Amino acid sequence: IRTIKSNESPTSIQCNDPEVDNSYWQSIAFSELPQNQFFCLRAKITIHRETLTSSPSLLVGMLGSARFHWDGQPLYENGLAARSFKDEVPGTIKTLVRLPDGLLTDGQHLLGATISTFSVGKKLDSIGYLLAIVNEQKLHTTVLLVSMLSAFFIGSLVILFIIFQLVNWLYQAEKSYQMFSTLCLSAALLLSIEQAKFWLDYPYNWHTLRLSAILVLTFITSFLLPLFYVAYFRLEHIKKWALCILASLSMISMLDLSYDFTSVSLFFVALCWSLVVNILQIRKGGQGKVVSLLILIGIGFIIFYPEYFVEFGFAVFFIAIVLTMLVALIKEMRKHREHSLKAERIKIELLRRNMQPHFLMNCLTQLMELIETKPQEALILISALSQEFRQLTLHNKQDYVSLSEEIALCRNHIQIMSLRYQKNYQLAVVGDVDGIWVPSAILHSLIENCFTHNKISSDRTFELKVSQVGKRVDLTLTTPIENKTKHQGTGNGRDFIHAKLAELNQMDAEFASFELDSNWISKISYLNCNAIEN
Repeated sequence: IRTIKSNESPTSIQCNDPEVDNSYWQSIAFSELPQNQFFCLRAKITIHRETLTSSPSLLVGMLGSARFHWDGQPLYENGLAARSFKDEVPGTIKTLVRLPDGLLTDGQHLLGATISTFSVGKKLDSIGYLLAIVNEQKLHTTVLLVSMLSAFFIGSLVILFIIFQLVNWLYQAEKSYQMFSTLCLSAALLLSIEQAKFWLDYPYNWHTLRLSAILVLTFITSFLLPLFYVAYFRLEHIKKWALCILASLSMISMLDLSYDFTSVSLFFVALCWSLVVNILQIRKGGQGKVVSLLILIGIGFIIFYPEYFVEFGFAVFFIAIVLTMLVALIKEMRKHREHSLKAERIKIELLRRNMQPHFLMNCLTQLMELIETKPQEALILISALSQEFRQLTLHNKQDYVSLSEEIALCRNHIQIMSLRYQKNYQLAVVGDVDGIWVPSAILHSLIENCFTHNKISSDRTFELKVSQVGKRVDLTLTTPIENKTKHQGTGNGRDFIHAKLAELNQMDAEFASFELDSNWISKISYLNCNAIEN
C-alpha cells in the first residue's frame, strides 16, 4: 500500500497501472489495512484457468470506501473514496463482483484499489477481513444455509421467550421462568445482530455501532446466564449473587480490550460463575453434573480456541446450554404439576375428613345432649361447626393466609372439640404474628391430627411458638399426647403438609415432627410469602 499525499492523486502515483514498480511500497497483510487514511492498494492475484470455479467472483470484506481496478481497467466502486471524512461516502462492508471471463487469463493479475477509511469510528484491531476469488453460487448457497440455520435458532429462542412469559404470567410465577425467558430474548437479539453481516449489506460506518450492540447484549446475556442457575436452584441471597456477577462483568467491560476479546471474556466470566453455582448445588446433593461438564467444555474451548469460539462456537454452545435449561424447566414444571394435583387431592380428602359421618355423628350426638342440658353451649357448637366449614372452604381456595387467620381456624376447631368432650382446651401463641403468612390449613391439619390420634381427657393447652429471622419463619406447634387411639382418619395430614409446601415451591422448607416428654412436637420452617414474591 501507499498513502496518497495531499499533493498527489491515484492517477499521479499510477495506483492501478500494472507496469508500475511498487517494490518500494509498504507490504502488509490485508488484515492490517490502516484506519483514517486515504491510500492506494495493489494486490497481485495469480489465475489458473483449470482450477477456476464456474462463477468466479471477487469478494472483498473490509471497512472502507474503495474504487477497484483489474489490470488497470475499472471494475467496481463501493462508496466514494475521498481524502477526508467530510468528503467520503461510506461503502458497504462487503463487495462481491462477478469477474468477466475476458479478464481471467492464466497468469498474474493486478487488483488495484483507491481506498479511504475515515468513517470506521472507534479504533479496531483490524478493518480488513477478506480478499479472495470465490465461487459465487457456492457462496450464496453457504450464506443461505447459515441464514436458515441461524433463523431456526433465533426463531426457537423467540418462541421459548413467548412460551415462558405466558407460563410465568398465566400458570405459575417463577423467577427461573422469567429469567429463562429474558435470557432467550437476549440471546435471540444477540444472534440476530451477529448474523446481520450475512443478511444486510450495511454501510461500513455502522459497523462499530453493530459491535457496540453485540457487546451490550453479550453483557446482558452473560449476566442472566449464571443468575438463571441461582434462581433455578433457589439459592439464598440472590441480590448478593447478582451484585457479584454484575461487578465482575463490569470490570471486564472497563478494560481496554478489543470488541471480540471483551465479548469472549464476558462469556468466560459468565461460565465461571455458572460453574460455581452448579458445583454448589452438586455439593448439596442436587443436580448439575451434566451442566457442569458442558460448562467445563465451553471454558476449555474458549481458552484453547478463542478465535473459533467468536465465529461459531458461541451460537452452538449457547444453544446446547439452552437445551439443558429447557429440559430442567420442563422436569420442574412436571414435578410441580404432580405436586399440585396431589395437594388438591389431599385438600379434598382433608375437607371430606372433617365432614365424615363419625365426626358429624359425634358432634350431633353431643349437640343433642347440649340442647337438653346446656342450650347456650349448643348454639355455640352449631356456630363453631358452621364457622369451621366456612373457613376451611375459603382456605382451600387460597395458597397462603395470614397466620392470624390460620390461628383463628385452629382455635375454632379446638373450641368444637372442647364442647364435644366437655373440656377446656386452649391454644397459646408465643411470638409476633403480624406480617407473617402461612400455607393455608397446615396448622389446622396438625391440630386435627392430634384429636384424631388422641383422646385428651383433661384440660390441656396447645402451644404455638412463632419466630422470624430475616425472611425465614419458624413455627413450632406442641400438642399433648394422652390416650392414643386407633387412627380413624385417612392418614394424609403429614402428606398434605409436604405436598402443600412443594406446591408453593417452598423447596427450602423443612418439616419435622417427633414425640418429646408426652407431647408431640411439629416444626415447620419456610420463607414468608412476601419474601417469595419479592
